[in-house]
Amino acid sequence: MTKKQKIWLAVSLIMFLAPEFLWSPITNFFHELIDDIPYRDNLLNYRADLITIAVSIQFLGLVGVIGLLWFKKNYRNIKEGRAILVFFLFLALIVLFELYIVSSSTLAIL
Repeated sequence: MTKKQKIWLAVSLIMFLAPEFLWSPITNFFHELIDDIPYRDNLLNYRADLITIAVSIQFLGLVGVIGLLWFKKNYRNIKEGRAILVFFLFLALIVLFELYIVSSSTLAIL
C-alpha cells in the first residue's frame, strides 16, 4: 500500500473505532435487543438522532476500509486478506442493519 492509502485506511478505521470506544452504539444496540438493558449507559441511549449520526460515521468508516482493501489488488488475492475483507463486510452489514433500525425509529419520533 502506498503512504496515501495507509493514511486513508487509518482514518477509516478511526471513523469506525472512535464512536465504538466512546459510546459503544453497536454493542448497546444488540445488548438491548437481548436484555432490554443497555450494556453501557451513556448520552446516546437517550438521543436517537445522536445514535444515527454516530452509526452513520461508523458505516462510512467501514465503507472506506472495505473500499481501500478491495482496490488493493494483491491484498484480496491472499487468503488472510479475503478473510479480513469478509469480516469487514459482515461488520458493515451489521452496522447497516443497525442504521436502518435506528433511522426508522428516529423518523417515527419526528
